[in-house]
Amino acid sequence: MKGGNTQEAKNIYLEILETENNNDRILANLSLIYLNNEEFEKCIEFSNKALKVIKSFKEKFNMRKYDNSYEIKLLLRRAKCNEKMDKLEDSQADIEAIERLELKNEVVANEIKIIRVI
Repeated sequence: MKGGNTQEAKNIYLEILETENNNDRILANLSLIYLNNEEFEKCIEFSNKALKVIKSFKEKFNMRKYDNSYEIKLLLRRAKCNEKMDKLEDSQADIEAIERLELKNEVVANEIKIIRVI
């Protein structure tokens, strides 16, 4: 997707989802495309789907410790979209979820500051 045609990438991802509807990476990539295209409702929809798959995977394998950076990215996307749509309580809930997952990450802390300022 980097430097490429996002419409083409979106079409390919949507086609893959027809057979792999629980592919969290594809769902997350679609959420990013929708965020970049300012299609905030669609971004939230695909972020939610990806987060649901991740949660299910964590529960299925009883994973208490794992790399949660992917989950944080999805929550950040969703927080940004909710903020853009003036759903500030939803945005705040995502920020709080991120803080519970990872506050030590400087990039994440800066993203949270930006959302809170807007």
